[in-house]
Amino acid sequence: RHADVAALLQDLKALDRRGLDLRTIVVDNASTPALSELLPGAGADFEVLRLPENLGGSGGFNAGLRAALGPQRRSAWGRAPDFVWLLDSDVRVSPRALRRLWGALRARPDLVAAGAAIGEPASREAYEVGGRLSRVLGTYGPMARGRLDARCIVDADYLSACSLLVRADAVE
Repeated sequence: RHADVAALLQDLKALDRRGLDLRTIVVDNASTPALSELLPGAGADFEVLRLPENLGGSGGFNAGLRAALGPQRRSAWGRAPDFVWLLDSDVRVSPRALRRLWGALRARPDLVAAGAAIGEPASREAYEVGGRLSRVLGTYGPMARGRLDARCIVDADYLSACSLLVRADAVE
């Protein structure tokens, strides 16, 4: 959905980027028409990686990770990124979202990744903040939900990939 991607790119422009060097790669999962034809300012604040076929969500994320962490990117950017932020095309992010995720990883060097709360922006109610696995019962469910303090780190067994900041060395 082209409108979703355009809205997300507007959210990224409004991010609090103080002290952060953010480079954006939009993975076009063989959309018709191509995203580069419909997105305003293509190439100005982001680059588009167009895939020859639709590889699904995980295939798109994998292609984006390879592009962000590959040797050609290191030489183009001068160095490898420290973190990679995976975002679904239909996610909306607040201006402080990246800073909070980055802050969680800086505060906790033992964490591999930080994920955002998934919820309703109007009510500020979270449906899920990560999840937990029951290794005894084989079930899973949300780690936390409801009204949560955005400054708290909630340890979880898994995170949603719709907004996930991960350490680049963990991906490699």
